[in-house]
Amino acid sequence: ERREKERRDSREDPPMPKASDEQAP
Repeated sequence: ERREKERRDSREDPPMPKASDEQAP
């Protein structure tokens, strides 16, 4: 629920690495 929205927000415009799960450095 909330993770999906945060993940979509991070995917659209990631201001800072909060959940670097997709873009693991």
